[in-house]
Amino acid sequence: MVLAVSLMIALLALPSLAQEYVNIGTGPTGGTYYPVGSGIAKIWSDNVPDLKATAQASGGTRNNIQLMEAGDAEVIFADGLYYDAYNGLASYNGQPKKFMRALVPLYPEAVHIVVLKGSGIKSIQDLKGKKVSVGAVGGSVSLTAETLFKHAGLDPKKDMKLEYLGHAESVNAFMDKNIDAAVTVGAIGIASVVEPMTLGIVELIDVSNDLVEKMIKTTPYFAKMTIP
Repeated sequence: MVLAVSLMIALLALPSLAQEYVNIGTGPTGGTYYPVGSGIAKIWSDNVPDLKATAQASGGTRNNIQLMEAGDAEVIFADGLYYDAYNGLASYNGQPKKFMRALVPLYPEAVHIVVLKGSGIKSIQDLKGKKVSVGAVGGSVSLTAETLFKHAGLDPKKDMKLEYLGHAESVNAFMDKNIDAAVTVGAIGIASVVEPMTLGIVELIDVSNDLVEKMIKTTPYFAKMTIP
C-alpha cells in the first residue's frame, strides 16, 4: 500500500476577460505534468477560438503557485500543496493564496518509495542513516517526503541525508549507487520509477497501513492507493 495525492488544475481568480495567451505552469520535463500540460495546451489552442495556450516547464506545484502570484501563469498544475497554500497552512502559515480557484481534478498520484535492490531497506524506518532523494528544495515532493518521515517517527534533517535531486538526476544517482532511496510523487508508470526498475536496480517498498491512516488523519488530501 502507498499514499496517493490528487493532481488538479487551478486557475487565476479574475473576472472573465478576452485573452489571447494562456500560460500553463506544469512541472519538470522528466515528470508527467509537462507532457500532460503540453497536450492540454494543444487541445485548447486547436479548439478555442483566438486562444494560444503554452505549457511551461517548472519546478512543480510550489513554483507554479509562485508563477501565478507573479502574474506569469494563468493556469497551473497543483497537487495537495494547493490545499495548504489556499488555506494558509503549513509552510504557507498566515499567507493564504486566495487568488487561486480549483478548475478540475486530473488523476491521482502515488507516493513512490523507491530503494536500491540489496540495500536491506524494507520499511520507512529503515531509511535512517541512508541517502534519500526527495526532489527539489521546498518543492511539494520534498514537503510530502518530510511529512511522511515525521509521521514515521524520523527527523528528516538528522536521521538521514537528504539529496535534492530531480527525476532524471535520481535515476542517474541510482545507477551510480550514490543514493539509497528516493521519494517520487507521480502517476503510476512515471519514467523516473519505471526506468530504474526495468534495469533491475531498484524496487518499491510499502507504506504501512498504520502510517497511511495517520497521514490521512492529519493531512486530508492524502488517500490510500495500491500500485499494481
